[in-house]
Amino acid sequence: MNSFIAAMGLFKCIAVSFCMAACLGPGRVQEEGYWMTVGREELLRLQNGSDIRGVAIKTESEAITLTGEAVNRIAGAFASWLQQKTTKAVVKIGVGYDSRLSSPELSAAALGGLVAAGAKVIDCGLAST
Repeated sequence: MNSFIAAMGLFKCIAVSFCMAACLGPGRVQEEGYWMTVGREELLRLQNGSDIRGVAIKTESEAITLTGEAVNRIAGAFASWLQQKTTKAVVKIGVGYDSRLSSPELSAAALGGLVAAGAKVIDCGLAST
């Protein structure tokens, strides 16, 4: 069984560079049928070494940089990369998140991207990181 537990607080994976490269292509169609609008530059700014980092809730001093759209696209690219790497048509991926206010929304976006890419997902909900 191929499982990957992604803590949404960090969304850390060793393959982040490959995922970023995969999702920098033209926008994919999301489940609901609208075109993704997250651009190449916005996605590249989220990469921080082996992590994806950004601001998910606007504050007085910071604008939102990590959107549900970006998470959806990155998660879908990760699932596609994992399918290619494991040579399995369907991979199983577990998604958990921490107690941050943005976690449920970002988790839902990640789950949508994973499912759209053909992965079987396990929603672990709130999990310790």
